[in-house]
Amino acid sequence: MKIDVRTAVVLSDKTGQKLLLLRRSATKKLLPNLITGIGGKVELEIGEGEDIEKSLLRELAEEVPQIHIKDIENFKARLVTSSSRNNTHYVIFWFTGRLSVNLTDLSCEDGVLEWHSIDNLPIDGMTNAAKGAIPFMSKLQDIDGKFYDGVYNSQTGELLVSK
Repeated sequence: MKIDVRTAVVLSDKTGQKLLLLRRSATKKLLPNLITGIGGKVELEIGEGEDIEKSLLRELAEEVPQIHIKDIENFKARLVTSSSRNNTHYVIFWFTGRLSVNLTDLSCEDGVLEWHSIDNLPIDGMTNAAKGAIPFMSKLQDIDGKFYDGVYNSQTGELLVSK
């Protein structure tokens, strides 16, 4: 069995009422046109597994250079999810943060960045992993410093989170 480790960050606006999500490009081989957080693959072969946060910041800088870590408040790891399919085990480290600046340039290397109201998230357009993780994280309070573990039910696809 192979392991595939990924990172994703879900950023909110200053009010905490909108989330900045990535709609993956239609030309992407993996999950085209689907919505998820901003991030990517952890390069385990070069040692990035030693510092998951650093891997996410590398991905963020590559994909969305107009967002700098200094512009993100309350940046923290919130959730790790896991699932298996086709002889591969997928692990995603999910981060959250609040943008302290107004972002007007929504260009992105891997697709299009979109603002979505937390009250009207496009669940049907999300990747399977994002369908559970993003709504769960949108309900977390900034002051909640907990880190959660989640696994996807292989029968229903539902995210089961340890409390």
